[in-house]
Amino acid sequence: MGPESVFIVVLATAVAVLLSRALSARTGLPEAILLVVLGAAIAFLPGMPEIELPPEVVLLGFLPPLVYYAAFFSAPREAKADAVPITALAIGLTTVTTFAVAAVLRGFCPTWAGRRPWPSVPPSPPPTPSPQSRS
Repeated sequence: MGPESVFIVVLATAVAVLLSRALSARTGLPEAILLVVLGAAIAFLPGMPEIELPPEVVLLGFLPPLVYYAAFFSAPREAKADAVPITALAIGLTTVTTFAVAAVLRGFCPTWAGRRPWPSVPPSPPPTPSPQSRS
C-alpha cells in the first residue's frame, strides 16, 4: 500500500467521522450506528485499497478506547436499574444466535452438521478376527 492509498484511506475515514458527527447531531441517531453505515459505504467505493489489520491491533489498539468512551458516558444508576433486562437479553440473544447459526449451517452443510469440533474419544479401530475364530 503506497502513500497515496494511505492518504485516501485516512481522508475517507476523516470525512466519514465528520459526516457521522454532523448527521448524529441533526438526526438524533447514535454516532456509532452512523459510523458503521458510513464505514460500510466507504468500503464499497471503487478504488479503495484492501486493508488487513492483525487481530491484536484491533483488540489492543481500538477496543480499549471504545470501551472507555462507552463507560465514561454511561449512567451507572440506569445501568444498575436495567441490569436484569440487559443480562437476560445478553444471555437469551446469545443462545438464540447460537441456535440460528447452527440451523443455517445445518441447512448449508448437512454433512458437517453432526460433527463435533474436536473428538472427545478417538474412534476405535475395526475389530480384527482372531486366529481361533477362523477354524
